[in-house]
Amino acid sequence: MPAAEEFCFVILFGSYFSILLEFLKSLISGKPLLPSEAVHSAGITLLVIVGIWAVLLIIRITVRGANNRRIERIVNEQGVTPEVIALLAARVRRSRDRSVKAHARLALASCLSEGGCYDRCFEELREIDLAYLTGRAAEEYFNIYVYTNLMIGDVRAALSIYEGADVYFERALSRRNPAAVMHTLGVLSMAKGDLTSAETILLSARSMAADSAAMCDCDMFLSLCYMELGKPQLAVGAARTAAAEAVSLNQKRSVEGLRRRLEQRYAPHTPAQRKEDNNEIPAYCTDLDGAAH
Repeated sequence: MPAAEEFCFVILFGSYFSILLEFLKSLISGKPLLPSEAVHSAGITLLVIVGIWAVLLIIRITVRGANNRRIERIVNEQGVTPEVIALLAARVRRSRDRSVKAHARLALASCLSEGGCYDRCFEELREIDLAYLTGRAAEEYFNIYVYTNLMIGDVRAALSIYEGADVYFERALSRRNPAAVMHTLGVLSMAKGDLTSAETILLSARSMAADSAAMCDCDMFLSLCYMELGKPQLAVGAARTAAAEAVSLNQKRSVEGLRRRLEQRYAPHTPAQRKEDNNEIPAYCTDLDGAAH
């Protein structure tokens, strides 16, 4: 149950309980129930109930924050591990309110997508009832759905989902910082072969990125985009920047894969070729190799 709704429930329940308690005290003592005394005593009882609820809420928020920091630390240091997935799955199981469960499942799906557990991600997404997601969460839901399909190479499914949920993407783009959605749309444009649009969209997404991790994702795809556009120096430059921005272990692994792909595309394959082309792209690849670690 959301905190606002929970607070209203506590007030209503506390008021009813306080009045009932004063009535029972009057019956037991045999004294008449004076309105002024009843209101005063009931008010004190209500304050105690609200105070207990507030303390429990603070404890719950503190524990949740500690778990979030723990998950973030593990993801950054070790990647999306079975422990992280287990912690997020436990939140889903513990959630009784349907809205809370839907949002917990969405967080799990997002983590599974980031960790490359695409089949499990789709399973979790299919279990979510959109009716219990807030507006922003519904936008994130479709963003994850499209992006994950792009990651497995199913462009047709990604396009179908995007076209069926265009209202959610339009609404997301109208928000203050639509960097995540812009990133997905840039990748979608790449998948469709519209590289010029992809470059523009990814650059816009990068300019809106709120942290290094988001910028890293944009720069990695910009590097791929530049490779396809035949701009090797920009491709390696974007990859080098991504290497410096990588936060999580998964990002560092992705940057390493990108580095190998750049070397395969541009670096000479023999010592003789390297000597002949000493002033060409291999110099950039050497710089990237150092930055990736």
